[in-house]
Amino acid sequence: AERVFLEKGVGTTAMADLADAAGVSRGAVYGHYKNKIEVCLAMCDRAFGQIEVPDENARVPALDILLRAGMGFLRQCCEPGSVQRVLEILYLKCERSDENEPLLRRRELLEKQGQRFGLR
Repeated sequence: AERVFLEKGVGTTAMADLADAAGVSRGAVYGHYKNKIEVCLAMCDRAFGQIEVPDENARVPALDILLRAGMGFLRQCCEPGSVQRVLEILYLKCERSDENEPLLRRRELLEKQGQRFGLR
């Protein structure tokens, strides 16, 4: 799905494109996802689930927790991989439209999380 969304953008990607890329029928895709936005949201969940979140209850100074979390977030965003590809999709391949509103909200949430670490 990442490759298809990167190539075509969210707006012009169809469920048939995603099914073809996965080598399955459209029915198989629709059996798991209602539409391409749900596919994209699941892709986001998988990619951002890879970002390491420190244990705030650990007996470590708060500044160390903040530093480790911020560096982990930056590392995941900058290294080639799913996180970087999904960020590219959300910021460069996701047009502003009513259909894409759930993805735009996800992007806003990521921005708020980045602001927690002093990123703008």
